[in-house]
Amino acid sequence: MFDWAKFRTAKGGLKIHTFWEDTLMLPDIVNITPAKLHDSHELGQSIFPKHTIIVEDRAYFDFELIANRVAAENIFVTRIKTNTVYTSQYELELPDNKDQGYTQG
Repeated sequence: MFDWAKFRTAKGGLKIHTFWEDTLMLPDIVNITPAKLHDSHELGQSIFPKHTIIVEDRAYFDFELIANRVAAENIFVTRIKTNTVYTSQYELELPDNKDQGYTQG
Protein backbone atom coordinates (compact mmCIF):
# COMPACT_ATOMS: atom_id res chain seq x y z
CA MET A 1 0.00 0.00 0.00
CA PHE A 2 2.87 2.41 0.82
CA ASP A 3 5.60 1.52 -1.69
CA TRP A 4 7.62 4.56 -0.61
CA ALA A 5 7.92 3.24 2.96
CA LYS A 6 10.65 0.63 2.41
CA PHE A 7 12.24 -0.44 5.69
CA ARG A 8 13.98 -3.74 5.05
CA THR A 9 14.08 -6.10 2.10
CA ALA A 10 10.82 -7.83 2.94
CA LYS A 11 9.26 -5.19 5.19
CA GLY A 12 7.93 -1.70 4.98
CA GLY A 13 7.22 0.71 7.78
CA LEU A 14 5.92 4.16 8.47
CA LYS A 15 5.57 6.58 11.35
CA ILE A 16 2.70 8.91 11.99
CA HIS A 17 3.36 12.15 13.89
CA THR A 18 0.10 13.72 15.00
CA PHE A 19 -0.67 17.04 16.61
CA TRP A 20 -4.02 17.05 18.36
CA GLU A 21 -5.99 20.29 18.54
CA ASP A 22 -7.85 20.00 21.83
CA THR A 23 -10.31 22.81 21.14
CA LEU A 24 -11.39 21.17 17.86
CA MET A 25 -11.07 17.60 19.18
CA LEU A 26 -9.40 16.73 15.87
CA PRO A 27 -5.84 16.25 14.63
CA ASP A 28 -4.39 19.59 13.55
CA ILE A 29 -1.38 18.11 11.71
CA VAL A 30 -0.77 14.54 10.55
CA ASN A 31 2.69 13.83 9.13
CA ILE A 32 3.41 10.35 7.70
CA THR A 33 7.04 9.40 7.05
CA PRO A 34 9.03 6.26 6.25
CA ALA A 35 10.10 4.33 9.36
CA LYS A 36 13.75 4.61 8.29
CA LEU A 37 13.73 8.38 8.71
CA HIS A 38 14.92 9.44 12.18
CA ASP A 39 12.21 11.18 14.22
CA SER A 40 14.35 14.20 15.04
CA HIS A 41 14.38 15.22 11.36
CA GLU A 42 10.64 15.66 11.28
CA LEU A 43 8.30 17.88 13.26
CA GLY A 44 9.99 17.13 16.58
CA GLN A 45 12.03 20.32 16.60
CA SER A 46 8.87 22.40 16.72
CA ILE A 47 8.10 24.94 19.42
CA PHE A 48 4.40 25.21 20.17
CA PRO A 49 2.05 27.79 21.69
CA LYS A 50 2.15 28.34 25.46
CA HIS A 51 0.78 25.43 27.56
CA THR A 52 0.86 22.93 24.67
CA ILE A 53 1.35 19.41 26.05
CA ILE A 54 3.95 17.39 24.13
CA VAL A 55 4.45 13.63 24.59
CA GLU A 56 7.35 12.16 22.67
CA ASP A 57 10.02 9.50 22.62
CA ARG A 58 13.67 10.01 23.58
CA ALA A 59 14.64 10.56 19.93
CA TYR A 60 13.67 14.18 20.63
CA PHE A 61 15.76 14.46 23.82
CA ASP A 62 17.89 17.49 23.01
CA PHE A 63 18.97 20.07 25.60
CA GLU A 64 18.65 23.05 23.24
CA LEU A 65 15.15 21.95 22.20
CA ILE A 66 14.18 21.41 25.86
CA ALA A 67 15.45 24.89 26.78
CA ASN A 68 13.49 26.43 23.90
CA ARG A 69 10.32 24.60 24.93
CA VAL A 70 10.73 25.65 28.57
CA ALA A 71 11.13 29.28 27.42
CA ALA A 72 7.95 28.91 25.31
CA GLU A 73 6.16 27.45 28.35
CA ASN A 74 5.43 24.15 26.58
CA ILE A 75 4.62 21.21 28.84
CA PHE A 76 6.37 18.04 27.78
CA VAL A 77 6.99 14.44 28.74
CA THR A 78 9.88 12.50 27.26
CA ARG A 79 12.11 9.59 28.17
CA ILE A 80 15.60 10.56 29.26
CA LYS A 81 18.55 8.98 27.45
CA THR A 82 20.31 6.38 29.58
CA ASN A 83 23.72 8.07 29.33
CA THR A 84 22.52 11.53 30.41
CA VAL A 85 24.48 12.99 33.31
CA TYR A 86 22.30 15.04 35.65
CA THR A 87 21.94 16.24 39.23
CA SER A 88 18.56 16.49 40.98
CA GLN A 89 17.89 20.02 42.21
CA TYR A 90 15.06 19.05 44.54
CA GLU A 91 12.50 16.31 45.09
CA LEU A 92 8.81 16.79 45.76
CA GLU A 93 7.04 14.56 48.27
CA LEU A 94 3.92 12.70 47.19
CA PRO A 95 0.83 12.82 49.41
CA ASP A 96 0.50 9.87 51.81
CA ASN A 97 -2.41 8.34 49.90
CA LYS A 98 -0.49 8.16 46.56
CA ASP A 99 1.68 5.37 45.17
CA GLN A 100 5.32 6.06 46.04
CA GLY A 101 6.80 4.13 43.13
CA TYR A 102 6.49 1.36 40.65
CA THR A 103 6.96 -2.18 41.92
CA GLN A 104 7.50 -5.07 39.54
CA GLY A 105 5.19 -7.95 40.11
